[in-house]
Amino acid sequence: MKGSMNEKSRHVRLEITSTDDYESLLIKGGITIDGHLIETQEFLSPPRILLCSKCNDPGHIRRNCNFQYDACRRCGKDRNIGEHKECSICCHRCNQEHQATDYKCPYLIDYRRSLIYKLKNQPNLLPPNIQLFIPKEYREQGVRGNRILSNPSAKNNHSLINNNIPAQFNLSSHIWPTLNKIPERNNSYINNEQSIWNELKSKYDETNQTNNDIKDKLQLFKTKYDDHIQKMSSLLLVISQQAKIQNESIERCYTTLNEIFPVLKSTVEVFQHIMKKSGMLNITEPNNPEGQSILNHISQSLDFIENKHEFLTNSEKILYSLIEQQNVLMAQGINSLITNNDQ
Repeated sequence: MKGSMNEKSRHVRLEITSTDDYESLLIKGGITIDGHLIETQEFLSPPRILLCSKCNDPGHIRRNCNFQYDACRRCGKDRNIGEHKECSICCHRCNQEHQATDYKCPYLIDYRRSLIYKLKNQPNLLPPNIQLFIPKEYREQGVRGNRILSNPSAKNNHSLINNNIPAQFNLSSHIWPTLNKIPERNNSYINNEQSIWNELKSKYDETNQTNNDIKDKLQLFKTKYDDHIQKMSSLLLVISQQAKIQNESIERCYTTLNEIFPVLKSTVEVFQHIMKKSGMLNITEPNNPEGQSILNHISQSLDFIENKHEFLTNSEKILYSLIEQQNVLMAQGINSLITNNDQ
């Protein structure tokens, strides 16, 4: 056993993760393996001492060590100098043939004994619910209960101490250990565990339902979004067509105006010519063909201007009508988007 001078062991250490199985084995006091009855006892770790990794002495750590070099556990010399895998074994404290960290060292034995005696004299230094196994060489002979050291002020040091513990398992007896009835607290523990699992399953179902609802809402939002995009595309197409028609109407208006201005210019020039030639003002005379020609030209120009003016007026009305239709379509599209968003 580690920490003991006796290197032989008749014990097998068994680690159990379940607290209920652990307590059940200790209550029964035995276990059967392949037809063999094996006595079970609680494992208590023996007290260990702190050894410095630099000087191999107890009572401090490397950070607080004032030793001059890193001492080898085998020979005690500086382990940074030379090879120390096959060096001679000689404790640098007692000069005996063992390593400096071996529990056989008299120095460590005395140091360990002093610690155990101090804990025996002041057991309140131990933490509550802590029990230490005292090696055989440090026990007081003839004293009952000298194998375990614990804090007497702690309440219920051992979780298995109660008034209802059955008879301990006797290794010399050939009677098989009886199976104890599962305590009521185990049933309550099982019920509590079942309720926890049921609650977890309920929460899991609620989470899945919420996830499905979110997916449905996302799909609905996507459908509405696609519908809005389609409506906006149609609306923009209509607006582009209206803008094209408006541009064509404006272009026709400008073309008409460009045709009117030269005629007006020529008419003004004719009047200017008339003003310069005062003899041509009497256009009623039959021997005045030039005056008659000017009168005809003015009459034709007036007719042309009147026709173009009428055409320009009609184009303006058409343009206003298209603008009004565009405004109506825009209003309908915006109202449609607002209505769908409200739904």
